[in-house]
Amino acid sequence: MAEQFLPGNPDVGYSGTDQDKPAKGLNMGSSEALRAIGETIGGDNGFENVPTAVGRQYDGQVLTAGLAGRIATLESKLATGAEYVDLFNRGDSSTLGSPQPGTIPAWTQFGDGQNLGIKDQAAQLDTDAPFNLVDDGTRYALCPTAATSNDYSIAAIVHPASTGKVSTRARTSLYGRCNASGTEGVYVDFFGGNCQLGRFTRSGTAISRSQWAANPSKSYSGSSTPELRMNGSQYLVVVDGVTLIDWTDVSGFPVDGNHRFSMFSLMAWTGILFQAPEFSSGLTGFSVRGSNYTAIETATSIAEGAQTAAENAVGTAVTQATAAANEAVQVVQKEIITKFAVFDIKSPRPLHESFNPTVYSSFPESQLVYGSVINATNLGSHLHRENNQTGAIRNTDSTNLGSHTHTETVTLPTVTVTVADHLFTCIRVEQDGELEGVSIAAVPNTTITGLFFRVYVMSATGDIAYTSPESPNQKDSLGDGQVTDPIAIVWNFADKLLMEAGTIVAVGMRVTGASLAVIGMRKYTRPQLPGFYPKCYTPKMAPGAGVALPDSVAEASLDWTNTYVPHIVIGSNLLAGAVPVLEKRNHEDLFDVADTSGFPSIGSNYSQRSTILSTSGMYIRDFAVGWSGNDDGSTSALYKSPMTTDKTYSRIHIGAVESTVRPPWSRLLFRCSSDTATGLAVSFKQGTLTLDRKNAASAAIGSYTTIETHAITWSEGDLIEVWNGEQIADIFYPGRVVVKVNGVTVVDTTVSASVVPYGIGRRYGGFAVQRNNFYNSFRIRDFKIQDVPDV
Repeated sequence: MAEQFLPGNPDVGYSGTDQDKPAKGLNMGSSEALRAIGETIGGDNGFENVPTAVGRQYDGQVLTAGLAGRIATLESKLATGAEYVDLFNRGDSSTLGSPQPGTIPAWTQFGDGQNLGIKDQAAQLDTDAPFNLVDDGTRYALCPTAATSNDYSIAAIVHPASTGKVSTRARTSLYGRCNASGTEGVYVDFFGGNCQLGRFTRSGTAISRSQWAANPSKSYSGSSTPELRMNGSQYLVVVDGVTLIDWTDVSGFPVDGNHRFSMFSLMAWTGILFQAPEFSSGLTGFSVRGSNYTAIETATSIAEGAQTAAENAVGTAVTQATAAANEAVQVVQKEIITKFAVFDIKSPRPLHESFNPTVYSSFPESQLVYGSVINATNLGSHLHRENNQTGAIRNTDSTNLGSHTHTETVTLPTVTVTVADHLFTCIRVEQDGELEGVSIAAVPNTTITGLFFRVYVMSATGDIAYTSPESPNQKDSLGDGQVTDPIAIVWNFADKLLMEAGTIVAVGMRVTGASLAVIGMRKYTRPQLPGFYPKCYTPKMAPGAGVALPDSVAEASLDWTNTYVPHIVIGSNLLAGAVPVLEKRNHEDLFDVADTSGFPSIGSNYSQRSTILSTSGMYIRDFAVGWSGNDDGSTSALYKSPMTTDKTYSRIHIGAVESTVRPPWSRLLFRCSSDTATGLAVSFKQGTLTLDRKNAASAAIGSYTTIETHAITWSEGDLIEVWNGEQIADIFYPGRVVVKVNGVTVVDTTVSASVVPYGIGRRYGGFAVQRNNFYNSFRIRDFKIQDVPDV
């Protein structure tokens, strides 16, 4: 089976998961394999193991003109505009040294494991060791030159002769925005068809990662060009021009002059004794470039293209094309300067109306005041006695009631939008210009199933007609209950709306599933003179629940007596970043620690439940989780933190197996409550895989009811993957479950909330093992659970 390449870009080997297994993959000793891949990449006669072929040598093989040309092109691009570049094109050495000795300082190297140096004109680990006893560990290389600005990118070229599948264990990593000693920064790891982005701290050879985002299905392959681009709080992971991760940091990692250094690292992984070691791919190039270069390069390309067109034209066409070229450069350069600048917009609009000078609101922001209630105070029983006076007027004695207080309860200024109503909030546009979106603030509500907007224009006679389609469902902006304070909801239009000064727009809004508390107020509207519209701030109609916002509404069909007004703004610069973003979680455990001992335990990252109280139970043995001890029983372990969303991915690799069918099961758990009272499980033993529903937590890991069963013959190293929740177009289906074994779909079904609930409190995941009738269930070699990135 030939290696697969990225569709639409056949000259770039792409994902580690698309490549053949090592036993079937590229064999550097096979001229036929080399010829086939050379033809695919270079379009010529492939590789030839002859001294007259063109290009660099890698492990005794000579690259053809096709692949050598590609590498040369990549090296040229890597070097263009770079502030620092090292193509490692020098003689073999036990250290990396310097690309220009005496002029540029050498790389600073540290770490443990196999030595990192120059081998075959590439930065590679030494793969040789006596008796193949490879020293595992990670070697780091700190670039001697800092970037000249806070915003920059780092890029590398992956060794083109990496054999077989990309290592599933050994990471090739790039590090940006490091401090001068490389003890903190931002990392991106590539391994096993995965790439992961986050921030790190380092102490000696120990590194601690805090992951931000991941792409669990894409990585790199030989001759790829992975990049980490950093601009403000935005981080892009790009491989061969394809963006794999786009992340905006909300953790506050420093962006300053003390964090402009860069590193890379290579890793050797040995695993179990006598198991074949794995090495991360080496690099044939590394560069540091200012992030402005990419935009200027693009502008230059646009300008040159326009200039060429101009030279082929005559008369005024030349002038117009040249002007277009110059404008293209100026616009992009201006964007570079102003992209992260503060808004400095001069506007006569008073601040009490809106902090944002580019929006119009249903009423001034300054009128948004908290409501308050003075609470009653019971003063207890007391008497008023009558004075013993004579005369026509009789007085009562005064009574001292003592000290007492009246407490005040502060309430949010909200109005309620019900499922039966359509609200049309009227706003007058003050200046000619474009409108980009609308925004409200609302109290999070997880029972809302739909939130929709539509923009209308009101005529002089009070009729309204739409200017935009109904919005997509905005309910996801209401959060999932982990945030309780009011949050901003922004709908940016697909196409900007051009409005004239004096136009009255009506922002339609409706909800489904439950009523929504929106920040706003009750407004008294004085009686209006005949013929002037609108007659109130928020006319409404009541078509019933679930009815879409109509294309138009006649004046006579509107209820003009409504007194409550949501605070709605419409205009420009409605930053979607105003909506609080909950950081998605990612946990991976390779169990690559010393064997655990004492009471059954696999570490503090898990909450364990067991059917027995003895020294038998779940342990880590030989870098895998399994049952240890002679007592029968069952143990489950849930990762201590729930995922942030209902859209999750879980994965395990199976450890040691038996060919004979045995009673005990191992399980991959997901969509669980913290006490494992409810949840789903992929259960497996030799010959069988089942999708099960968790019944109860009373018996530690409880009992299970099977939903569906499949016959599978298992082998050590088999991969089980589970996706819970599926996004199809604009609709998210939280009940969807997909299970794959070694990449082949086995389960594709929907488990509704009535069968196994989902949502907040039911986002835990983990695994379970057991012993039954003197037999242990399969061991589990690694475990991963994460929120699925939106990339």
